[in-house]
Amino acid sequence: MLWRIDFTPMPFDAEVWRATRSEDSHDSVRLRMVDDFLATHTPVGKSREDIVVLLGEPDDTTYFSNFDLVYHLGLERDSAFPIDSEWLVMRLDRNGLVTEALLVTD
Repeated sequence: MLWRIDFTPMPFDAEVWRATRSEDSHDSVRLRMVDDFLATHTPVGKSREDIVVLLGEPDDTTYFSNFDLVYHLGLERDSAFPIDSEWLVMRLDRNGLVTEALLVTD
């Protein structure tokens, strides 16, 4: 029998994102919204301030210290028995503009 993760994406809603903490779950609101966020709000070229308006302040974490903005999303989606989490990470240039936005696992 194959395990299937019941994952239901959600449209990005900045107010809901900011009001919801990340969870170690496949049902995390942030995890369910991140793909729509990346598709509809292309972060590359936006300022740090633009991103913070949409997503709130980045998470306070020591993970991915080589990135400037780090947001915990939830349990990795590609595993029925996840041991890792998914994160949205972004790099800024010297002018404070996003040059790279990636989904990564720890």
